[in-house]
Amino acid sequence: MAYNLASILRNILLLVLPFLLLGCFEGEEGCLDAKALDYDVTADTDCTGCCTYPSLQLNFTHKVYLEKDTANLEYQVAYPNDLGSFFVLENIRYYLSEVKLLDGDGGLVEVEDLIDIPFLEGADTTFIETIDNFILVDPDVFQTQNIGTLIYNGEINALQFTVGIPDFIQDSSPELFDEDHPLAVQDPVMYDSLQNRYLYNRIALRADTLPETTSEVIQITDNDQLISVTLPLGVTVPNGFNMLVSLEVDYLSWFADVDFQNDDQQTIKDKIVANMSNSFRVLSVTFSL
Repeated sequence: MAYNLASILRNILLLVLPFLLLGCFEGEEGCLDAKALDYDVTADTDCTGCCTYPSLQLNFTHKVYLEKDTANLEYQVAYPNDLGSFFVLENIRYYLSEVKLLDGDGGLVEVEDLIDIPFLEGADTTFIETIDNFILVDPDVFQTQNIGTLIYNGEINALQFTVGIPDFIQDSSPELFDEDHPLAVQDPVMYDSLQNRYLYNRIALRADTLPETTSEVIQITDNDQLISVTLPLGVTVPNGFNMLVSLEVDYLSWFADVDFQNDDQQTIKDKIVANMSNSFRVLSVTFSL
């Protein structure tokens, strides 16, 4: 049986050509993780380390709820408390930590970012790894606070955080942290060098409206003054989106029942701590790329 050489070559070429083309094909590279912000459904091959993941963010609206109005918090303004006493706020700063979400089953959803907390032991520095979810809230600074990378999709029932910082960190010191970290040296200071303790909350005020009244600083720093706050959310987090929780804080409520003329400072601190957990509320939850 005779074979046509041209026909044979043509058939061989038809068999081999797809494999030659496949070997020359270079697919489009991109992020193939559906949980990432830059997930690329059109990509053919997964990139290495190129995915960008969403974050959990908080921002704050700083308010005072007056009897007939709600106003933005202002310093050097006389505010009345429910006892009819007027006082003047000069500065407020406080730490939030242990920021986390609660899923539909009550389980914890936390950010991915970690930090090595430094401690001095003689001439050596040791470290304890923990989740880096610390922020310093300052009503003078209007910015969104980035808590950290959040890789999660599904139902979220609540936001939870602590006003203050975990007690084990009190054995560290601001000088040991990078200067851009919330636990680093601050101005005004958020560390009591006499007690060697971080301040959970620092409030500078004048206890009445007389201009000659001396300012006082209320430093909240004791272990029993840590406050846990849980705020309902009731949202579903989609894959690959940043989550922004907008909060409002009523600072006037911190001073309910505080008698600046007759209460000693420990009593004033105790009342502020008791009032603080009810001063936060959620305004909105939004998702963005």
